[in-house]
Amino acid sequence: MPDPFLVLTTVRSGSTHLTRLLNAHPNVVCNGEVFNSSDPDYNWPGYPPTSTEAMIQAAFVDYPARGGPKDDVHRVGCKLEDMSLFGEPTRLGKLLGLPGMRCLVLVRRNQFECFRSMLQAWETDNWSLEAGADRTPLPAVTLPPPTAAAFFSRAQNFYGKLRLLIPPAQALWVDYDDLGANQGPVLAQVWHHLGVPAHKVDASLSKLEDRPLSETVANYEELQLLFEKSEYGGFLP
Repeated sequence: MPDPFLVLTTVRSGSTHLTRLLNAHPNVVCNGEVFNSSDPDYNWPGYPPTSTEAMIQAAFVDYPARGGPKDDVHRVGCKLEDMSLFGEPTRLGKLLGLPGMRCLVLVRRNQFECFRSMLQAWETDNWSLEAGADRTPLPAVTLPPPTAAAFFSRAQNFYGKLRLLIPPAQALWVDYDDLGANQGPVLAQVWHHLGVPAHKVDASLSKLEDRPLSETVANYEELQLLFEKSEYGGFLP
């Protein structure tokens, strides 16, 4: 069995983009969310697994290979989000105990961007944009303040648990914005962490939205006022 790895992240933090980059490496296979059949990257045969043991078998032993089998797979992984990861109390411990396990923790600094992206995707059914494709302006969305606060709290709890529970040697924290601005150096760190040879990869996806929040969030000024004294105020200039 190739050595396993996990991509741990929250919704709309660029995991599809990272998965595409990982799969472009000749020695790496990375699939979507093994527990989430509504994930656009879902490509598991049958139904989602019902236990951690079934997940390990599906994700790291019987895993599907994107674009057909690869001759020399050194690392095989999948994505997990918070509900799937902590839905079973001992899940993370079992996964971290697998021989050779490594984790890529993907973080998008501005959680307003994550929330806005999620609502835009739900409302338009546009989930990704191929590199070089024409970008169609998406409609502005309203971010309900109580829901936004709950969204941010959930992300904080998730990443806080990961920092506490994953030994530093097993985790590489990947910043979404750094990956977009400095793809080569960031991927060099990823390849090193996974223990695979360096490999140059071209991005196959573009950001769906490149406009600032002030142009894509209908109640931007309301959010500015409500969050200006909070830790999130700096993300609403």
